[in-house]
Amino acid sequence: MLRRPVLSAGVAAGVVVALAAAASGSARPGPGAAGARGAGRAGPSVTGAQALTWSSVPSPNRGTGNNLLDGVSCISAIACTAVGYSTASSGALRTLVESWDGTHWSVVPSLSVGTGGNDLYGVSCVSATACAAAGFYHIAGRNIQKTLTESWDGTSWSVVPSPNPGNPHAFLEGVSCVSATVCTAAGLSNTNSGASTTLIESWDGTNWSVVPSPNPAAESGLDGVSCVSATACTAVGRGLIRGVSNTLIESGTASG
Repeated sequence: MLRRPVLSAGVAAGVVVALAAAASGSARPGPGAAGARGAGRAGPSVTGAQALTWSSVPSPNRGTGNNLLDGVSCISAIACTAVGYSTASSGALRTLVESWDGTHWSVVPSLSVGTGGNDLYGVSCVSATACAAAGFYHIAGRNIQKTLTESWDGTSWSVVPSPNPGNPHAFLEGVSCVSATVCTAAGLSNTNSGASTTLIESWDGTNWSVVPSPNPAAESGLDGVSCVSATACTAVGRGLIRGVSNTLIESGTASG
């Protein structure tokens, strides 16, 4: 079964988001650490772009339970949006959205459907007034998960209806937008027996709709998607063959 795992309550609370700062000059990584692969050998030179120095940046945690960020999208160095979940006092997962203004991260109010678990896996922003986030919500008291899509208009997040195929479980694990009216989300759907199939949905500015996608393995699922135009997208995931997960890459292009 290729269903998305849910973290247990034993996972420590608190997540720190790391931001990159450009290093000055032309950098070359030093030798590998002792015992590491390539120890004692100089790393490859960096060409075509400056190397980055990474540092931990403080980020807020809501409540005292688990907090986790699954996806992030930036439109500039001073405008980023991250999504994930936090755990409510009831134990249910609630959507979590945080925003970066160039100085600090802050929690932005977001919506959750019902009283069951909600999690946002991916987000894609094309401007300060247009973001799409995708994930799932769990129907309380029932072993059913449904797709969850939310939209940011520059002021607030709102839940946007998204379709669910015939299977009782459906998850969207990644989303990519090329404009406010053109987005693609990818994930999987599966039955209670465990059979999983790829799931791709498309946003036209008004509605989300399911787009046919191939299933080359007995069980298949998609974990991420990236689009460079309305007619060129790539989605990645895994296919289960004889009990072993294999890489899966699917390409979306204009027909005709």
